Amino acid sequence: MSELSTHGWVTMPHRKADVAVSVQDSLDKIARLDPVLNAFVSITDDLAWRDAHRLRADPDGHLVSPLAGMTVAVKDNIDIGGYITTAGSPFLLDNRAARDAVVVARLREAGAIIVGKSQLHEFAYGATTKNHHFGACRNPWDVDRVPGGSSGGSGVAVAANMTVGALGTDTGGSVRIPAALTGVCGLRPTHGAVSSRGVFPLGPSIDTVGPMARFFEDVWALFTVIRGYDPRDPWAQPPPADFGRTPPKSTLEGLRIGVPDDEFWHSPDSEIHHAVTTAVDQLRDLGAEIVRVPLRGADQARASCNTLLLAEALALHEERLARSPELFDPDIRDRLELGADLSGVDVARAVGGLQAWRAEVLECFESVDLIAVPATPTQAPEINPSDTITTTHALTRYAYPWSAARVPAASIPCGFGAGGLPIGLQLVAGPWQEHVLAQAAIAFQRVTDFHLQYPRLP
Repeated sequence: MSELSTHGWVTMPHRKADVAVSVQDSLDKIARLDPVLNAFVSITDDLAWRDAHRLRADPDGHLVSPLAGMTVAVKDNIDIGGYITTAGSPFLLDNRAARDAVVVARLREAGAIIVGKSQLHEFAYGATTKNHHFGACRNPWDVDRVPGGSSGGSGVAVAANMTVGALGTDTGGSVRIPAALTGVCGLRPTHGAVSSRGVFPLGPSIDTVGPMARFFEDVWALFTVIRGYDPRDPWAQPPPADFGRTPPKSTLEGLRIGVPDDEFWHSPDSEIHHAVTTAVDQLRDLGAEIVRVPLRGADQARASCNTLLLAEALALHEERLARSPELFDPDIRDRLELGADLSGVDVARAVGGLQAWRAEVLECFESVDLIAVPATPTQAPEINPSDTITTTHALTRYAYPWSAARVPAASIPCGFGAGGLPIGLQLVAGPWQEHVLAQAAIAFQRVTDFHLQYPRLP
């Protein structure tokens, strides 16, 4: 295990030579591992070297950029100027981006080194990253299993140590699910806290870009760079005046963590139940107060969120579906066609249901600072038997409700189950309270080593 991978990235000083070694190491690992894992759609090695050479250093040779040469994979529905953005679909094979997405521009300005575009489920519309056109992305803990999705390639890039960080997008759990299934950290920010300009959408009223890394310190560093109000993004939300001014505290003393009643606990695998409840006990040992909280309506919120997503996805792809249905993965086509059965009344009821759920969640956060639940109800499913609709329905069970509430949520590694497969703890905070998530996640990682375990790879 290398020094960089055991101590985190942003806590270390770096020089130009360090960055050159890091970039070459990342590209070498991609060349060696990606033929098996299929985590990347394309490699941006020329961009990586150009940006590495442009990094500024102080008189002592230390790099002064905030991310200091951190290697990053970017999900291939996020634009990099001059490169193709496929969104995992043959419809967009000639879709060359004119400019960087806002989040990419902010990463590059902060000194991050983007080494490639990572694999995703077609149009980000599924939780397996079993892409019909580019091939299945494979979980490095067991290559016969899915890595989750839709940001599966981003999770695999980090889990297999091909990059230090990654960007994904999260609609119904597409950052948190692959983070949980590949044993890394992933953050879904408050909806509107991160610009979506230059990102190919799925359900714009729910979508957000989110960072992934092995260490939550690095997730936090990535988030602090990509966040920020973008007035040209129609879904951006102006943050509170103090947003970003409060760093994560170093102690959990006084932190109240809510554990919901049985609605979130009646279906997880026994090993997930054990790992997550043990993690909650560890948070208590670190000083947090654990309280039971009544939280009703999560399943209905999930259904309402799915209805809205069906409508928004069909609105986005209706012309493509009418013109060239054969170009879609059959599973994606079937899922899009479900949207055609919805009426305006169905959508209006779904919007009303989501508003009621958001009110329920906000009321809950009047008595607690965080909520703790499993990230997924199962560990990584096998690739071959899994179909998009059934597997996505199962894997998104605990992720969708927080997307529906538009609040920040994160998955952090909290254990291993059958066959050594990773398990994720999901922590949820109130709007604009990402620093509280980071407080708990960083404290948890300081006393556990789940994030320091690596899959055995060639």
